[in-house]
Amino acid sequence: MLRIHSTAMKDGTGDTMWNIRKSASVAVFAAIGVAGCAGVTDVVSTGSDTFMVASHSTMGWSSGPAQKASAFEKADAYCKRSGKEMKVLQATDSGNGGFGKISSGEVDFKCGSLASEK
Repeated sequence: MLRIHSTAMKDGTGDTMWNIRKSASVAVFAAIGVAGCAGVTDVVSTGSDTFMVASHSTMGWSSGPAQKASAFEKADAYCKRSGKEMKVLQATDSGNGGFGKISSGEVDFKCGSLASEK
């Protein structure tokens, strides 16, 4: 656990230790903040019984296919909540990621009857 003390150490390095601990705390919170930038959108209606969901990453920490997979998971869960099966209409992704590149994936789908009900 990271503790921050404002009292100086007996050897006079208290200010230095304070700055190191403060910098470490700022770095941890910044990393958490950046991680929160990646995500999957809510499912949105794109027409009569058709939907779309997208996913994106931040600066090279993922690939387009991985983001598309996240979008597939959300689309599938959306249909399953209503007792239906996801039917893919189209799926795209931005390709391999790279440092500084924001990767993305998108799935257009509809929810249909379960295969076992046909």
